[in-house]
Amino acid sequence: MRRLGLLSLLIVLLCGAGTRPRPVPESGGDTFSIKEVFGVSHPNQVIDFDLTQPIDPTETSLVDDRGVDVSYQVLGGGRKVAVQTDLPAGAERMWTLVRGRRPQGQSADAVHVRRADRYYEITNALVGVRIVRPGGAWGGTPAPIQGLRMRDGTWTARGPNILDVRADRARGPTVRFLEEGPLKVVVEVSYRFDRPAYVYGQQKVAPAGPGFYTSTVTVEAGQPSILFEENTDMDLSYSLDVYEAVHPTHARYRGHHARAREYGYEPDGRIYRESHTRPGLDAQVDLRYDRPMGAQYVSNDEGWRWMAVWDPWAFDTGWYWQMFDAGAPASANLLGIFAGRASRAVGAAFSGAGIYTRPGKDGRDRQAGVTIQSYRRSADARVFPRTRFQWGMFLGTKADLAPADQVQNVNRQMNLHAGISLAKVHRYQLQFPDPLRGYGGLYMDRQAVGRMSARLRADHSYYRQLYDGEPTSRPLLDMWADVSGEKTHHAAQTITGLAHDLLATHVNGEGIYSMRFHYWHGGLEMMRKGLWIDQVLGSGALTPDEQARVKAAAVLFANVLWDDDVVPLFEGHGLNLGTANMPVQQQAYRDFYALLLAEHPTMRDRAAQVATRVRNTAGTIVNEHGAEMGGTHYIAASFVPTLNTLLQVKQRGGADPFPTEPRLAKFAEFYLNLLTPPEPRVGGKRALISLGDSSTEPSEMFGTLGTGFRDADPQLSARLMGAWQAAGNPQSGFFGTTLLSIDDALPAADPRLGDATFPGYYSVLRHGWGTRDETAAWIVNGDFYADHRHADHGSVVIYALGAPLSIDWGSLYTPHVPGGYMHSGVVMDDSLDQPWDADAPALGAGRGWGGSTQEAFVSFPDGAYVRSRFARGTTVWTRAITSIRTDASYPILVVRDTFRGAGAAAPKVMTLNLMATGEVLTPA
Repeated sequence: MRRLGLLSLLIVLLCGAGTRPRPVPESGGDTFSIKEVFGVSHPNQVIDFDLTQPIDPTETSLVDDRGVDVSYQVLGGGRKVAVQTDLPAGAERMWTLVRGRRPQGQSADAVHVRRADRYYEITNALVGVRIVRPGGAWGGTPAPIQGLRMRDGTWTARGPNILDVRADRARGPTVRFLEEGPLKVVVEVSYRFDRPAYVYGQQKVAPAGPGFYTSTVTVEAGQPSILFEENTDMDLSYSLDVYEAVHPTHARYRGHHARAREYGYEPDGRIYRESHTRPGLDAQVDLRYDRPMGAQYVSNDEGWRWMAVWDPWAFDTGWYWQMFDAGAPASANLLGIFAGRASRAVGAAFSGAGIYTRPGKDGRDRQAGVTIQSYRRSADARVFPRTRFQWGMFLGTKADLAPADQVQNVNRQMNLHAGISLAKVHRYQLQFPDPLRGYGGLYMDRQAVGRMSARLRADHSYYRQLYDGEPTSRPLLDMWADVSGEKTHHAAQTITGLAHDLLATHVNGEGIYSMRFHYWHGGLEMMRKGLWIDQVLGSGALTPDEQARVKAAAVLFANVLWDDDVVPLFEGHGLNLGTANMPVQQQAYRDFYALLLAEHPTMRDRAAQVATRVRNTAGTIVNEHGAEMGGTHYIAASFVPTLNTLLQVKQRGGADPFPTEPRLAKFAEFYLNLLTPPEPRVGGKRALISLGDSSTEPSEMFGTLGTGFRDADPQLSARLMGAWQAAGNPQSGFFGTTLLSIDDALPAADPRLGDATFPGYYSVLRHGWGTRDETAAWIVNGDFYADHRHADHGSVVIYALGAPLSIDWGSLYTPHVPGGYMHSGVVMDDSLDQPWDADAPALGAGRGWGGSTQEAFVSFPDGAYVRSRFARGTTVWTRAITSIRTDASYPILVVRDTFRGAGAAAPKVMTLNLMATGEVLTPA
């Protein structure tokens, strides 16, 4: 029976009837074919295909498209067949199983296993590893690895290498071969322990009982790397000393930044800068042998920080390291290590592999190499009952060490074994049915989009308004205005161009950590192009070839986004996912493609789960009162991607989340009440007040919310559209152009805002809405607000008679002013590093308070009152604000601070930031 590989359908679609037929032997069996369609060359590697039925590998050969026998291996207990191949850009490959013919294919790169008394020796043409065998006298519990073969053929790290593990009794190792070559050897080394109780101070980390450690080692044909997976519920470590083979004087890594020059410097000698301020670049480290330097959690005079399991912000370390002798020739040995598959991480917050050095003493040589370690309790006191992580060891030569600003071969190995490789890409099913509802209406009805495009073709002033108001949408506007279809063809090329760039970076570039495509940067770029994909596929202007290529790009984007090796979005890994909004964003980008490709076989089930998942997300980032978790600017970072998903769910039919999820309407009120009076600094438009890492800025989200509520709550929708108009009809392209999510033809009404409170975030006392006497005072009095927050507990923002009187700095990041002293609140004097009235205070000075609580809130026509409480240890600060507005043109605001507890009488500093045009005089 003939079975087409998963990309063979694309071969038919893209090549057409003129494609040269492939020769197939007369006694043909299963056929496996791949074709490269993104213009990216893939390096030599082992890939596998699913078998439709079992085969006898002793009586079955595999021939390529020339009819030549090639080496292969049956994997997974007979479920898969593996081959070794590269795939140049635009190339095709095909293999056929021939039953009843003995295999004759040979591989010069084959993996071999040799059994010695104390170890198994596993080698390919480039590298080798010795795996411990059970039995023998080792002087302790032997580690899994008892030797490494370097590129010059010498064996190093011969030990004996002993596990450092706290156990009452150790049993093992036992060794089991999961795959035995010739293309891949996988061996599992297991240990069992009687584990004592683990107590850390007053914390009982783990009870006594049975424990385990399993190390799984993989060697593949033609690869210069050895792959490891460490899995344990113990605290343990061991080291591999390669000094005699490498004699390293220096090391290099690629990470985020270094805190000091000794932890990493650039080729010109400066401290290794943050990754967003420089091109892709390795940091160099001068290795020390004057004292022992271990692999540890933080870099200091006792060691270097171990390699990240997955962390785009890894400081003083990176996602790979290379050790080398700077004075050695190009043929000299080089040792590299690199992070493995993030999808395999479990409880890996305080575990990993790292480099170490030790001085020689008592006539012994120096030591240098790699330490592998796993710990269950992390530095932030999180406890994981089990840890698991993958890593790789690259055994290269100095010739592999490219200039620091170029992509390193160790990076390419990391891409191949831990990122996006041909082994994954050839399984992507690139064609899929079109959605039943069609394209062109992801966030709002297609009719609304159609009205907009028709209007801009008929009304040049409207076209100009949109063109100037949302610059990122200009190619889309030009596409709508162009009746020839030429602009649509160009848009399709930009989509397929992004697909090429993305895959080329993942395969042959910096991989999952490239600045352009790492984490949410890549998710955001792919989601933005997703809007274009929807528009061009719905245009009717594409050729069948363009249609197929755009769909292929969409599948690539979806698969990269949903790959946990690229971004580990699952529970229990223990890794650093950044600030609170980042994983929310990334999940929304995944869900975007799940819904866009809802008819795709691999997305269908994911799409079915989106409605429930996005409601859960809304319940996580918005509390029961409607308060959102972010600073006013960063509310958008988590809520806009979530809102876009809610709009997609609404447009798909089924249950509309806008009338059924009460937190959405409450959030809309919360967001409305952040509006300033007409702001003279932004042209008289209403803007959001600035809290946290934010600026005073108008928001387009009012229009998107109004579009979502258009039929669920027409009155609320009109108020939101009125707020959008009062903000100047802003548009944005950051999360994809809002031209496709704001129906600017919806009716608008006055928002009519007054006093309001939202426990967990703020209260506002406002009167005189819409008049020249409009006055408003906000107080930050909740701790649900946390993402990109400053130490602004109890801080106030005041507008009086329409003018900003006391505001937050609103500088976003330059300058960055997170300290409590810089906000309109109170700080304890002992939290400052200098006298309160000294010049040039530190922008981070002044610790914040905790335990924020709103104690009282009262609103009536002639006044309003709010009282809030904040705690720092046993010291309690109460701030009450009273608004008296019997005469709106002469508003009175009274702020009263009281203190009780241990620090009630201690010195304190109150700050009130004031707007002024002249000299400011104080009693001091």
